[in-house]
Amino acid sequence: MSVQFGIDASSFQGNVNWARTDATTAFGWEKVTQGSPHTVSGGYVNPFWAGPSGHNKRAMARRASASGFVPGGYLFLEAGDGAGQAEFFHSKAGNMAGFAIAVDVEPTTGSRPGGDGQTRQHERLRARRIPVP
Repeated sequence: MSVQFGIDASSFQGNVNWARTDATTAFGWEKVTQGSPHTVSGGYVNPFWAGPSGHNKRAMARRASASGFVPGGYLFLEAGDGAGQAEFFHSKAGNMAGFAIAVDVEPTTGSRPGGDGQTRQHERLRARRIPVP
């Protein structure tokens, strides 16, 4: 088995050039949402994910078609309603066919997500027929 390299990006990195990234990595993840309207962040949506032109999501899908690059989107889980956060992600991510999905679980200022929220979030994503491990 070989080692695969990839990156995770968010709006902090700006508008990622996925074609250039694809030249040196096998996969890439883009943050789609954080929390929901009912969590401490108020429901953040990455403006580069779909944006006016759907730049990053479409660019990642093009790389997948061109080279086998594995695109992914992730949600940043906050403490609170895991199922609601999954619904919020689903509403903002759009069709994720061909994309991997991940959940980022780590403490931040004012939020310490636990296993219960992650379990509820996975259950809701599965109910939406979005495959999760």
